[in-house]
Amino acid sequence: MPAHTQCHVVTNFTDTHALKNHSKYGACTLLNNMLREQRVSVADPVYSEDPEGNRRRLKEQMSIYSMQFKAAQNAFGKQRVALSGKVGGMKDDVVICLQLGIYYSKEPHLYAP
Repeated sequence: MPAHTQCHVVTNFTDTHALKNHSKYGACTLLNNMLREQRVSVADPVYSEDPEGNRRRLKEQMSIYSMQFKAAQNAFGKQRVALSGKVGGMKDDVVICLQLGIYYSKEPHLYAP
């Protein structure tokens, strides 16, 4: 694929941990609200080498992506919570790209009401 047609999305920020989580939770909340308001749809046709596979992959990743809880290692520790879709070997890159696209969009019609 020629370099000028490639698109890369960086999901591992070098910002502080709090800022990273703020962006991640904000993007998740915004996507969740937009889904509930039926403001998210997939273009038809999907322009891809594997359109049906990409639709299926998005649906699978969105059904798994959720809050993952990890118990504290001892009585003095804290329970850990993370947004992730990496369960049972699954990936979450497509749903994270969707969230980032919505969260960082400059399109006014995508802003939260």
